[in-house]
Amino acid sequence: AEETLDIEEVQLLLFDVAEQLDIKTAVISVHMVDSNVNTGEGGADEQLELIMLLPGAAPQKFIVAGVDPRQLKQTANEFRNNLLTSVRRGNDSFMPQSQALYQALIAPLEETLARADIDTLVFSMAPGLRMLPLAALHDGEQYLVENYSVGMVPSLSLIDTQFDQPIDSARVLAMGASSFDTLSPLPGVPVEVEMIRNR
Repeated sequence: AEETLDIEEVQLLLFDVAEQLDIKTAVISVHMVDSNVNTGEGGADEQLELIMLLPGAAPQKFIVAGVDPRQLKQTANEFRNNLLTSVRRGNDSFMPQSQALYQALIAPLEETLARADIDTLVFSMAPGLRMLPLAALHDGEQYLVENYSVGMVPSLSLIDTQFDQPIDSARVLAMGASSFDTLSPLPGVPVEVEMIRNR
C-alpha cells in the first residue's frame, strides 16, 4: 500500500519540535523506485531514492547513482548478520558493509544535514531495509549515532503530527523483545529499554 502523508503536517511538526525542544530533526524516506519511470521505457530496474524533509524547507529528493537496490538489501542482511557475530567475537568484520551502507544512505545527505544543523534523523525505510541497525553505520571515522540521534518509523503516515502538549512530564511505555522464534536475537534491547525507562 502506498504511504499517504500530509507533508505540510510533518514539516509543521518538525518546526514545532525545533522551536519547543531545540531539536532539529530530518525525516528521511528511503525508497526503491523504477529507474525507467522518467524515460517511459518498460523494465524492472530499480534505483535508490532518498526523500528528506527538514523544518521549514521543501521536500528534497536524492537519486543515489551507482547503487543497485538488490545489492543494497543483500549488503544490509550481511551487515546485520556480521554485526551480531562480530559483537560475540569481539571484532569488526561488519565494518565494510557498515561503511558501504553509510555511503549509500547517509553520505548523499551529509552536506544538506550539516547546513541545516540537524541533530536527529528519523527514517522510514523501504521493505528489505527495515531491520537495518542504522545507528551502527560508519563513515570511516565515526558511527552515525555519534553524530545524530537516530529513530525509525515503519511508515511516514504513522508519524504523530499532534504536538500540542509539553513532553517533560509525559509518561513513557518502554518495552522490547530480545529473542525471536524466526529472527536473529537483539541482545542490546534489555539495556536500551532500561535506559529509556530511567530517563
